[in-house]
Amino acid sequence: MLFVAIFSYLVKPMFFRRYIVFFLGCLWLSFSTMLTTVSKNKSYKIIHVPILIIIIIMGMTNTVSFVNSQNILKTSYLDFEECLTKIDENDTIITLGSDGIAKFYLKKNNIIKYDKNNASIPIEIEKNIKTNKIWVFYMTDYKQEDPYFNNFIKSKYLLEKVKKLNPMSNSYPLGIFQLKQNQDR
Repeated sequence: MLFVAIFSYLVKPMFFRRYIVFFLGCLWLSFSTMLTTVSKNKSYKIIHVPILIIIIIMGMTNTVSFVNSQNILKTSYLDFEECLTKIDENDTIITLGSDGIAKFYLKKNNIIKYDKNNASIPIEIEKNIKTNKIWVFYMTDYKQEDPYFNNFIKSKYLLEKVKKLNPMSNSYPLGIFQLKQNQDR
C-alpha cells in the first residue's frame, strides 16, 4: 500500500474516486479503531502512529491528484470551448476515434466518423470545402494517425492545427485541425 501511495504521488495517480469510494467506509472505520487503540494503549503508538501517517499521506495524495485532474479538465474544457466558438452550424466535423463529444456539443453540424472504408468522406469534403469549413477532431493521438487518412489529406488538402489539448484529458479531442484547400495543387 505504501508503494502504491508513493508511486501515485511521484509517477502516475492511481487513487481514483471511482475505485476508492467503495473502501471509504472500511478506511474510516479502521482509522477510528486505530485512534481509539492508540489513545488507550500507549504501547501501540510505535505501530499505529506510522500507519496513521501513511493513511493521512494517502488521503492527501488522492486529494492532490483529484485537484490536478480537475484543473487539467478545466483547462482542456476552456480550450475546447474556445475552439467551439469558431465552428459554425454549417461546418462539417470529421472525427478520428469516438464521435460522441462532437455529437454532444455540435448537434446541428454534419458529423462524420472517420472510417477508411467510408466512401462518403472524400465526397463530403469535396462538397463542403469550398463553401464551409471542415474540422478534424483527433480523439486519439494524432501522431499515430491513420496512414490512409494522412495520405489522402496530404495529397489534396492542408491540415492546419487549431488547438492541441492536454493528453491527460480523455474527455476532449487531443487535437483540433481545420482542413483547407491546398492552393498549390
